[in-house]
Amino acid sequence: MSRSLLIAATLALFAGPIVAAPVPKSTFPDFYPTRVGTKWVYAQDDDIEIVEEIFSAEVRDKAIHLGVRLKNGPNQWEKALTVSREGVLMRTNNGFAVNQWALRFPVRAGTEWEVTPPRREGLVGNTGRLTVGEEETIEVPAGTFRVVPVVFTVAAQNGVTFAEPKVQIYRYAPRVGLVELRYDGKRRVLKSFTPGPK
Repeated sequence: MSRSLLIAATLALFAGPIVAAPVPKSTFPDFYPTRVGTKWVYAQDDDIEIVEEIFSAEVRDKAIHLGVRLKNGPNQWEKALTVSREGVLMRTNNGFAVNQWALRFPVRAGTEWEVTPPRREGLVGNTGRLTVGEEETIEVPAGTFRVVPVVFTVAAQNGVTFAEPKVQIYRYAPRVGLVELRYDGKRRVLKSFTPGPK
């Protein structure tokens, strides 16, 4: 046996088996789909139908940067989102820079974060705290989903503090995204969900 083979065999004998460290299960991007063509259709109490569709997706800087087109009757606008291991960041909405977290990863009950949007003419800016609740089951026109509620306690709007905070509740399902939104006495629910092609 050559000297180099003997050294290699001896090292292998003492080294023992090599075991890779377990890879943690990632929640990225489980709570917000990222494929072009993904489409959500929502219904709101006052018979308004809202359609959202991903029209662009670019992988850059260890994140997925999305362009989402929204339609509400004759109105149409776009928002830009970034989905990363940190969460879902809304960068712009209808041309306004927003840069606030819609969802933080990992999605875990008790997780909290603050949002303080920029004050700009024409932009409704809600300031407050978002808190992740316990998983639950809800039924909407699109089906029955296991969801995680995110409660947004709105303390102020456009710099004006409320005497009593307002509450908005967002309910997200893994691999689907937003399933239900409750705000100002209104309810927006998912009517249909179409994942983008693989």
